[in-house]
Amino acid sequence: LGPGLGDGNLHYHFLKDKSSPTYYVCSLTKDSDGSTIKGNKKLDISTCTDISNSIQGVFNPLQRIMYYATPDKIYAVNVLQAAGNVATPVFDLAAQVSASGDKITNMQLYQQAWYNLQSDNPAMTPIETNNKQLVVTTYNEQSGEGKIWLLPITNLETGALGTAKTIPGFGEITCISTLPK
Repeated sequence: LGPGLGDGNLHYHFLKDKSSPTYYVCSLTKDSDGSTIKGNKKLDISTCTDISNSIQGVFNPLQRIMYYATPDKIYAVNVLQAAGNVATPVFDLAAQVSASGDKITNMQLYQQAWYNLQSDNPAMTPIETNNKQLVVTTYNEQSGEGKIWLLPITNLETGALGTAKTIPGFGEITCISTLPK
């Protein structure tokens, strides 16, 4: 359901067991010279709220939070605190839209194009929103309208999100990507 880099250069994967209703976050680490990747931790998150309806998960290299999206909500869960598998709802689409029928179709962390590959280049400076906002797309099958939602991450510890900015006027959005400046 989604791979990504997390805090401390851990590689995370959001996985569903095909043979059972079990969901995991698995972390991988590299050895000091980067030549070997090995398993680090496997966290069962099956009891997280609405996890069985998740469509996608994303991780952030600045935090220990995994965001997962269902068709109408986004949740944040701390991937290091396994106890209780508490997921906090951080975005409710139904509270944001007046028209019924809108569904979340895609979610990703905004990452500045090329920055992660060239972050040691002094000419490449990060913009303020690099790794600090979610880009979410929605689609309404009845109206045929797609929207892009920009959700600023306001608290890296809890995963809280700020006020959404909406960009309407699309059909169904099948892919989102960033371009270099």
